[in-house]
Amino acid sequence: MKIHKISRTPTLLTLCGTLLFLCPTARAGQELRMPNIFGDHMVLQRDQPIRLWGWAGQGQGITVAFAGQTHTATPGADGRWSVTLNALPVESSGRILTVMMNRPEALNALDPETESRMREVFDDFREDDRLWAAILTGAGEKAFCAGADIKKTIG
Repeated sequence: MKIHKISRTPTLLTLCGTLLFLCPTARAGQELRMPNIFGDHMVLQRDQPIRLWGWAGQGQGITVAFAGQTHTATPGADGRWSVTLNALPVESSGRILTVMMNRPEALNALDPETESRMREVFDDFREDDRLWAAILTGAGEKAFCAGADIKKTIG
């Protein structure tokens, strides 16, 4: 996989660079590989979980860090691995930023990954002079936010 310096896609470079640098060195023929659909100028769909996959040496640890999230995977006997990044919808209209927590199955409880991403989003909000107000909302019909996700925080 080639990584080119492209100023228009810092997010992709961060993602690919993180994959390459956090993955332990593999023996010849066991290098980290990803399908050709992951490359320069790719567009990630917002408001949706993002599934990443590829191949590496069996048992080799893979760590993906992106937008405040960190996920790990271990390739199986066939060398395949995959991780899914959580969606955190963010949009702005005029001078208003809207952030939606998208964990309705957990009543939008804040796990460490979501907390980290929220910090990043609101840090960016604080530095953006074009935005004057932020709205925080949650997906689903049962709860706006149930607080901390104790299962993921302790576990």
